[in-house]
Amino acid sequence: MIHLTIDAAARMARGGATVVLSARTGRFSPGADAEYPLLRALGIAPPTGRFVAEIPGLMAAVKDDAAFLPRGARLAFFSQRDMRRELSDPAFGDGFWQWPYRWIPESDSFGSYAANTDTLGTVLATFPDGGAAVTLHDVGQGKPIIFWGTPDMKTGPLKGLMAGIAAAAGVTNPRAGNPIPLALEADPGTLKRHYALLCHETLGTYVQRLPGVPDGEWFIDDMVGGRRHGIFNGEGLRTTGITLSFVEGDSPLKILRMMPKQRVQAQWVEAYGDRTHP
Repeated sequence: MIHLTIDAAARMARGGATVVLSARTGRFSPGADAEYPLLRALGIAPPTGRFVAEIPGLMAAVKDDAAFLPRGARLAFFSQRDMRRELSDPAFGDGFWQWPYRWIPESDSFGSYAANTDTLGTVLATFPDGGAAVTLHDVGQGKPIIFWGTPDMKTGPLKGLMAGIAAAAGVTNPRAGNPIPLALEADPGTLKRHYALLCHETLGTYVQRLPGVPDGEWFIDDMVGGRRHGIFNGEGLRTTGITLSFVEGDSPLKILRMMPKQRVQAQWVEAYGDRTHP
C-alpha cells in the first residue's frame, strides 16, 4: 500500500500536479532499498544535511522570487524542542493528553535539516544557516514543492500559504470571497437532495453563495436551527447566495437541506417565501 502511494504521488507530479510535502515524509518504506524512497521516486536528491530537532522557534526567510509566498515573509517551522515547550503549557498540554488520537510526543519527526545546500532545486526560502528551507523542482510536467523541515501547522503561522500554492498551481476556488469559510456541500444522488454544512462562531448576518447547488427550484430548511428559508433556484444560490443569521444562543452549526420543490408534498411549502425571482 505504501509503495502504491509513492507511485501515485510520483505519477501525479510527472503528469503536471503540484505535490507539496515535507522531505521527512516517506523517509522509510517497507521493502525499499534506501531511505527517502518518496523523494527518490520524484527524482529529488535526499537531504545531505543533519536533521536537527532541538532548534526552537525556527524561522525561514522567503526569497523575493517565490511567487506563491508572501514576499519578504518568514515561515515558521516546528521542532521537538517546540513540542516539549507546548506540552509544558497547560493551555495546550492538558488537552493534548485527552485526544483519543495523537502523535507520539517524543519522536524524530519534528525538526529541520541543517546546512542543506545540495537540493538541486530552486530555493524559495532559506534557514538562518543558509540551508534550503523550501525548494521548487521540475519533475516531468509537475513542480513538487519540498519543505526541508516540519512546517508549523498551527492556526496563524502559515496562514494563506496553501491558498497561495493552490493559486499558483492554477486551482480555482469557487468559494473564494464567501464570508463563511467553514462550509461544505454534499449531494447524495440517491436522495435527490443537496446539503450544505456551515459553521461560524462570529455573530451576524451573512450572504453565503453555495456554488455546488444544481439547477432547479429548491426548498431549503435548516436541520439544526429548524428555520425554513423558503424556495430558491440553483442559479441564484450559486451567484447571489442565501442570507444566514448567526445569533447569540443559537448553534454555530447550520445544516441546510435542499429538497426539490416538486418533491415536497405539502401545501405550506409556499408559505415560507418564493425567492426564485428576486
